Amino acid sequence: MINYKKKNTIVTIRESIVCDMCGKVIKCVSSEMDEIIEAQETFHGLHQCGYGTIFQDEGVLEFDLCQHCLKKIIDENKINVRIE
Repeated sequence: MINYKKKNTIVTIRESIVCDMCGKVIKCVSSEMDEIIEAQETFHGLHQCGYGTIFQDEGVLEFDLCQHCLKKIIDENKINVRIE
């Protein structure tokens, strides 16, 4: 037999994501399928910079983009992206 003990814990839930390009607020908790898909398709960029970078030495670049802004950046800058 397995015995359980109830324990009070604090859980952090991601409520929304804000696109750092267009400012769109994307709900992460929703009953609407379109909003769920939009939240799943956001792009989170995280990069640790090194020495001699054009950014701050050892700085961290972090940003979030909605799928529409990511596509716009790719298309406008003619970035060669492989989609499998």
